[in-house]
Amino acid sequence: YKVTRSKTAIDDAGKKLNEEARSKINAVDAQRRKIREELESLAEEVRKPLTDWEAAEDGRKERASSDLKLIADMSVVLASDTVADLTAKWTRLNTLLLLEDDHLDGIDHARTLLEGALDKLEAARQRVQKQEDDQRELAQLRADQEAREAADRKAKEAAEAERLAKERADKAEAEQKAREERAAD
Repeated sequence: YKVTRSKTAIDDAGKKLNEEARSKINAVDAQRRKIREELESLAEEVRKPLTDWEAAEDGRKERASSDLKLIADMSVVLASDTVADLTAKWTRLNTLLLLEDDHLDGIDHARTLLEGALDKLEAARQRVQKQEDDQRELAQLRADQEAREAADRKAKEAAEAERLAKERADKAEAEQKAREERAAD
């Protein structure tokens, strides 16, 4: 009984020591968490201007890249592009506003690309306009030629019909004369 009581007393004393140690460890951990959160908050607050600048810089780079991609995409001339398509592309690029704040040192390059694209689109528009005008003129000439040929065919058919009618009339007249001569004989 005495041994059991001693064992229980030692065990209880060990538990009490563990509880005290755990409470000290928990207090240290709680203080450590609190200080860590405060320091993280302070670090975020101190870094906020840099974070904001990085976000603004990323946005600027994205806008500059978007402008250059738009110029590249719009400057592509497809074989199927019409004058209206090319005019719409030219108008879209001509209204593009290149901001120095977005392009910084690359503004001259962007402007050169834009001017080149506008010149390319204008040349393509003029070429396609000429092709469309030539096609319309050719279609008009063909229509006029077909109309002349149809008129010529009608005139030939009318002349042929008139010639056949005259031959029939002459033949009928000749037959009539021949009958009259036979009757007079």
